[in-house]
Amino acid sequence: MQKAFKITDQNADLYRKYVTQKRAINDYRELTRKFLKKHGIDTDEHKSDFCYTERLTVDLDRDMKEKFKSQLMKGSGPYGMCQFKKNSKTQKAFDEEVTNYASIHDINCLRSWPFEYGIYGRVRYNLWMYKNALYGMIDGHGDISLADFMEEIPMSEYYRIIEELEAKQ
Repeated sequence: MQKAFKITDQNADLYRKYVTQKRAINDYRELTRKFLKKHGIDTDEHKSDFCYTERLTVDLDRDMKEKFKSQLMKGSGPYGMCQFKKNSKTQKAFDEEVTNYASIHDINCLRSWPFEYGIYGRVRYNLWMYKNALYGMIDGHGDISLADFMEEIPMSEYYRIIEELEAKQ
């Protein structure tokens, strides 16, 4: 069953967490990009070139892998990316310059939000902001009950707004 909703109350827990997560991701991204440039770690600017974790995890080309070979863990990390060893010089610098200032907790604060509102099982969802309202869709098995602060909207309205957004891009 699918249900679409919007949240306009900026004090609603899910709304606040969404804003917090977006801010934390932007902060982490900016700090990490500065770190990579400062430490001569070349990555492709146009793709997701690092993971949002405490361990420096980046997509490196062959030359960069060779340059940092002694500092990289054997095998690959998430999505085939390279992870730096915990006690490596680069990882220690990353801890000082990025993870001490970016909140991994805030980045992951929405990871389990459906379960917090009693939605269990295999669930697919998305959330996005438009005109100061948080829109979302939950797709799961069984009956889905929305929280009091979630205003259910027809799926047709949900898709109309998505088309409106896509037309602007």
